Amino acid sequence: MWPFTSTSKPKSDEYRKRRWGELWKQLVPPTGEAETWQGEIMRVIANAEDEANRNGFVNWDDEDDRDIDLFVERLCGDSTFDSATKEKVRRCAAKIKKAGGDTELPMPTKEDWDFMHFRAVDWCDAHPKRIPIREDQGYVGHE
Repeated sequence: MWPFTSTSKPKSDEYRKRRWGELWKQLVPPTGEAETWQGEIMRVIANAEDEANRNGFVNWDDEDDRDIDLFVERLCGDSTFDSATKEKVRRCAAKIKKAGGDTELPMPTKEDWDFMHFRAVDWCDAHPKRIPIREDQGYVGHE
């Protein structure tokens, strides 16, 4: 019964853009890896897009592939997203890695990058309690 409803309103792209900025300021240090998985997944996708747009993927290497794999593992490793969204995350990640490995291939589109950034925001919102990156987990960030 309006205005009271038990279903939540879907998040808009404008919300996600604003939220990205808020989360970035809270979670991502000016240099080096983040202290939390929330910050690190944001940093990973932002670094990948920067490498694509600023350098045309010329500096892409195995560490970048590993970081994208980490991004996918984190976003698809729990029940935050439905199977269709997880599959799209995997497809976009594969497109990014493929273009990173062969600069002659088409670049990911703005829609691809937006999708990945927005899913990072959604994942962070779904995990409001900070998840620290522990040294014993074997992850070494990529500058």
